[in-house]
Amino acid sequence: MYEAYTAIPIIKKMPLKVESVAAHGDKLYLGTKDGHLLVYTVVEKDNADGPKFAVNLGFSNKVFAKKPITQLCVIPELNLLISLSDGSLSVHHLSLEPNTPPIDCPALAKCKGCTLFAVNVQEKTTLTGEVKITLMLCAAVRRKLELFYWKNNTFCEHPQGLCVPDTPRSIVWCGDESLLVGFRSEYNILKLCGETKQLFPTGKQPEPLCVKLKENSFALSRDDMTIFVNREGQPTHKYAVTWSEPPISLCYDHPYLLSAQSFGVEVRTVEPRALIQKVNFLKPKLLLPCKKGQLYVVAPSGAVWCILRTRVQDQIPQVLKDKCFELALKLADLSDQSEEERNASKRHIQNLHAFDLFCKKKFEESLNIFMDLETDPSHVIGLFPDLLPEDYRNSISYPDKAPDLRDADLEAGLYALVDYLVHVRCKLLSYNQQEPALTGIVQGSKTVKSKKQLLQIIDTTMLKCYLETNVALVASLLRLPDNFCHLDECERALKKHQKLSELIILYQQKNQHEKALDLLMKEAHKADSPLKGHERTVGYLQHLGRKHMELILRYSLWVLEEHPEEGLKIFVEDQQEKEGEALPRDVVLDFLSKKAPHLVIPYLKHVIHKWNDETEMFHNTLIHKYIESVRSLLSQQHPLVGPGEPGSVGKLRKELVHFLEASDKYTAENFPTHLLSDGLFEEAAVVMGKLGRHSEALEVYIYVLRDPSKAEQYCASQYNRNPERNRDVFLILLQMYLQPPDEGSRVLDLCRRTAANIAGLPSPPSVPKSCREQNLKGALKILMDHVKEIDPLRALQMLPGDVQVEDVRDFLREVLDGCTKELHAAGLQRSLLFAEHLQVKERCIRVKSLKITLTELDVCYVCQKRIGSSAFARYPDGAVVHYSCREGYESRLAS
Repeated sequence: MYEAYTAIPIIKKMPLKVESVAAHGDKLYLGTKDGHLLVYTVVEKDNADGPKFAVNLGFSNKVFAKKPITQLCVIPELNLLISLSDGSLSVHHLSLEPNTPPIDCPALAKCKGCTLFAVNVQEKTTLTGEVKITLMLCAAVRRKLELFYWKNNTFCEHPQGLCVPDTPRSIVWCGDESLLVGFRSEYNILKLCGETKQLFPTGKQPEPLCVKLKENSFALSRDDMTIFVNREGQPTHKYAVTWSEPPISLCYDHPYLLSAQSFGVEVRTVEPRALIQKVNFLKPKLLLPCKKGQLYVVAPSGAVWCILRTRVQDQIPQVLKDKCFELALKLADLSDQSEEERNASKRHIQNLHAFDLFCKKKFEESLNIFMDLETDPSHVIGLFPDLLPEDYRNSISYPDKAPDLRDADLEAGLYALVDYLVHVRCKLLSYNQQEPALTGIVQGSKTVKSKKQLLQIIDTTMLKCYLETNVALVASLLRLPDNFCHLDECERALKKHQKLSELIILYQQKNQHEKALDLLMKEAHKADSPLKGHERTVGYLQHLGRKHMELILRYSLWVLEEHPEEGLKIFVEDQQEKEGEALPRDVVLDFLSKKAPHLVIPYLKHVIHKWNDETEMFHNTLIHKYIESVRSLLSQQHPLVGPGEPGSVGKLRKELVHFLEASDKYTAENFPTHLLSDGLFEEAAVVMGKLGRHSEALEVYIYVLRDPSKAEQYCASQYNRNPERNRDVFLILLQMYLQPPDEGSRVLDLCRRTAANIAGLPSPPSVPKSCREQNLKGALKILMDHVKEIDPLRALQMLPGDVQVEDVRDFLREVLDGCTKELHAAGLQRSLLFAEHLQVKERCIRVKSLKITLTELDVCYVCQKRIGSSAFARYPDGAVVHYSCREGYESRLAS
């Protein structure tokens, strides 16, 4: 309890007995038993010792009424005073000039025998925007309610009167269309249309009490309780207010409900339900409000007291001490502070409320309030143990000692904190300003100003919470692109919980790649580590990109040494290509050549075949590496076998031959001699073919490799690749049979010298004389197998003079048949073309014979203007357009 009101005597004793009272502004109206009307002016005076009032009798009318004035009501909006005396209603102007008669209201004559009345004053806006005051009056006349409305300076009778089962003892208007009526035994809601709704019995108290609290809230007394309903009669509060004894009179002065009791005045709040104060009087008779924070009490002795609310600013500290935060907020709204000060006071109260809820372990409710108030998240986080650095936490001020959370309470709190931090984080990220305006839990305490620092505290705290509540979400938090986790704090927390995989993600997000790679290398060989193996290192290095080339080369070395094939994946990851972070291939090639030469060929194959790199250097290097690999195998006593044959040498040579045939990007001129010198005769022949040196290539196939079928395959391949350029390749093959090379041929000589230097490599035999003279069998076979690819005249000229016609009969027959077919085809084509020519000519004559007549009335189909003497175009469908409009018409036809 605390002192919410102060009782100040304003009229200590009066010789007359007061029966009714009304008040407005600084005016106090008293109606006496003798029919006198007294009007006092009550003005508050400034006083250092406390509030005091100057009271003057401003007006007295001893003949206001002949009988006791039982009820008074002031209508300041219309400047009216309504009184009830001897069962009759009178209406006066508030000016109350002496000897001024009441306002003539003939309709009120119907109210003879009235025991009670109630008024309803409302402001209404018309369609024109004009504000009008409406006044309704309800008078209880025995068992009937008479209704009136104010119009043209008088009361008019409302067409709808209501009959009731008993004499009303109290009446309150519920809007324009219904009344709340208290009878001796029960409360009813009566609608002007005639509908009645019974609420509940009045109890044992002698008089029912009805009081309007707000527009749609009413207080009804039942014995020592007050029940709250809306205009439909439905309860608005779960619990009633219970008084020390049944009230004599009720008044509402937000947020307090006051009751006149036998001992004085009792002050309570509706929400929360609490006893605030008891003001002792000698059995007050009447209690009525004057204005906000000021009420009057009339004692049976005639004494009048003013119940004055103490300053709101003085009440709030006591209310907060009692932890009545809801009441403190209502009082803050009533303070006479500036709006800025009032809002700051309300934020302070709500922060204290949230802190109190937290201490009661109502974490979700507490954190929701903190979030709505935009309280500094670091202050909220500091309520939990071990989430902030100790020195930082100690620098934060709190209203009281924060609870020591453990076990289930701590877990529940952390779950609520995570939800709170997620929402606060989203809100902070949406702010444009860099310094959000936040408040501390304790008013005036220091808060974090930097948006970045706040996000850093929030993300770091979320990580620590996830480590305690939901470890699976740690990685997701760390992978956020806008992750603000503090490196050192998070590093300590993750190490403490042995979350090494998540620690790698942290290092990666914070660009601490060297730390991450050191940890991966350290943990790779530990059998019980979540980071064991080389895979994580490979994956990490694949995503670093070219700007971290030095790290990639340094930390890839141990993987290349222990797992060469997996290590190569570091440099051939397609993802790097897609992200524009491809590693510089020349640097990678140089590194592999020095540190892992056995991986150069696989790397270059990937670069050339997968990434379609056409750099000449890479193509040349790949060929050199193939040659070096073959040399290396030969030095290890591997037999020199042909391309495609079983064994490592055969496999390498097959790949080399395929590459030499497929690629056009290497420097072919440099390789034939090198290949011949290394005993790679077939490979040399492929390169010679690339250079167009078909004689030398065929010389290798026929007289070095002694494989006529490959020579023929070579010719077919060259001819099919470019028939125009290589049309004489079969003639060269024919010539090679008919005119073998000399024993001193450069190619044969080089091959023999190479065979002498390489063990196991057979030397080319000498060309037999029979072959030098003639090798008609092979030559004639070439003629018959490739009739279409060989120029017959030049081929016949190459044949020796002693060749019989019989030997070339089949060849000549094939040639002649071919010529005959070509002649017939040419004749047929000529006839078809001539027929087509005649058709076109006939059509042209037919079109030219068509006559077109244009008059001055003919218009263009496109622009709708006259053709006149302009150039025009006519289409087969008959449309005529300007020549300049033809494109527009053709586009229409196309669409």
